[in-house]
Amino acid sequence: MRRQQGMTMARASSARTGTQHGGASPLLLIGGIAVVAFVVALLVVRSGSDDSSNVSTGASVNTVAPAPAGPCGEGAPDTSYTMTTESDPSPPRSEGATFHLTVRHNGKPVTGAKVCVAANMPGMLHAGISSVATEASAGRYDTDLKFSMDGSWAGTVTVAEPGRPVVSIPLKVEVAPSAG
Repeated sequence: MRRQQGMTMARASSARTGTQHGGASPLLLIGGIAVVAFVVALLVVRSGSDDSSNVSTGASVNTVAPAPAGPCGEGAPDTSYTMTTESDPSPPRSEGATFHLTVRHNGKPVTGAKVCVAANMPGMLHAGISSVATEASAGRYDTDLKFSMDGSWAGTVTVAEPGRPVVSIPLKVEVAPSAG
């Protein structure tokens, strides 16, 4: 009888704490799951930010890691597209610059496309910039961009050519301090 009474008390204690014969408490189990979820999320974020593709695009702008989608949507990289850039002034300044983008597909000027530029400052919390360029001549698109501050800007030129998939060309812009 004494042995039965001891077993009953052990079961009652086990029911109150949520453990049975040395099992983990619910709080410990929830805490462990939270730690695992945090570690997985951290690994996903870190792996998404590691892109080391650097391709030159022209005079004052170089391509780098992808940037957020702009007003033309999000395109996919396509190496059959090339782009050269010029800015006025060169280098571009934070108070503004006109960018002249020459876009080619398999060496031929891209005409009649919607060309958009979106850029931000990596690591900064302020809003980025975006603009839709206008076609100035066959394959040449112009846009005015005003940067909120000087420094390194990462962006994407998105090309939406009629009858073709949307293409993205990542870029980097080094903005000089204001002239005044």
